[in-house]
Amino acid sequence: MKRVFFILMILVISLINCKSKEKINEKVLDLNNNFISLKLVEEKSIKLDVVTKDMPGIAKIDDDFIYITFLNLDKNMEIWKYNDNLEFQDKFILKYGHGPGEVINPRIYGGGLNNILIYDPPSYKYNLYDKNFKFIKQYRLSDLGTFLYYGYKYIPEHNCILDAFYTYVSKSKTGMKAVIKIYLISLLKEKTKNKEIFNITIDKFKNYKSIVAYPVHFTYFDKYIYILNTKEYKIYKMDIKGKLIKNIKVKFKGKRFTENEIEKWIESHYGSKYKNRFLYPEELWPACWIMPLGKGIAVGRRKDYNTNRNEPIIVDYFDKDLNFIGKIKLSYFKYWNDPNGGQQFADILFNCKGDIIYRIKIEAKEDEEEYSLIKFKVKYGKE
Repeated sequence: MKRVFFILMILVISLINCKSKEKINEKVLDLNNNFISLKLVEEKSIKLDVVTKDMPGIAKIDDDFIYITFLNLDKNMEIWKYNDNLEFQDKFILKYGHGPGEVINPRIYGGGLNNILIYDPPSYKYNLYDKNFKFIKQYRLSDLGTFLYYGYKYIPEHNCILDAFYTYVSKSKTGMKAVIKIYLISLLKEKTKNKEIFNITIDKFKNYKSIVAYPVHFTYFDKYIYILNTKEYKIYKMDIKGKLIKNIKVKFKGKRFTENEIEKWIESHYGSKYKNRFLYPEELWPACWIMPLGKGIAVGRRKDYNTNRNEPIIVDYFDKDLNFIGKIKLSYFKYWNDPNGGQQFADILFNCKGDIIYRIKIEAKEDEEEYSLIKFKVKYGKE
């Protein structure tokens, strides 16, 4: 009996120590306003002849190629392949449908040396193809929730996927409560093995078009997973198995909105045009996105782009160990004026090999939109 009691005491002490370590591990950072010299220098740009197609998406596979996707609902998806020097290589077609290798509304998750992985949210399946988009096999998911549409990543060296889903847990007059979960999904021979590595509950998560901000954003960079809690401005660094390595919380210097003020703001903007979902102040939701940039990690701050849409946004820049380096200005995150009275969120970004970034630029003309594929080099200091 004494031995059992002694073992139980050891387990309790161990659990207390684990919890205390996690609390101690959260480092509060008071960011300064020092700006560092980091900029993107355009190396090459090409026009995309996509007048009759939907807005293109961009995907950088883990080799020397870029894939531009054109999604037409209820139709086949067209994919254009370019090399690192933006020279056209090939064109592929993914058939619309429910059969083997066919897709409804697909997203390219990435690829390795010999394959490409695509997720199709409506059919809840991952499709694996070779580099010429010849179908190899599919993996069907159990019901993890509704696909969250951002942050996803195929990590071929570990044969796993980083992905997120949400489910509603309650509904009231003021909104719908939802739980968002991030998973590491291992691809086994015949099925997937799903490991939850992070979750967050959002009280006022109404529906997709009325989300005030994405509550979490995440990325994978240099063997580590980085998760951003956008509302609290917390960043978590994990290893490939989902083990927490470090987490930080950024101190907010200005006046934060209270929960009542947040609710009033949501109500006043609910039902407005889709574009206004992005136009809210930093005081309501301080962070927006996280992505690799050059040798470190960049976090976009929230800002009312409607009032100064032609100005660069301020980005917080961290090293890989989440030590704050300084602030940078990125002028390519902005809205372009639309002659027809509207505006377009003008940039789709995808970070690739270290200091190289590819971007699709959208410019609204009188009768149509023009798209350009641009290659940038990250430059430091006075270069």
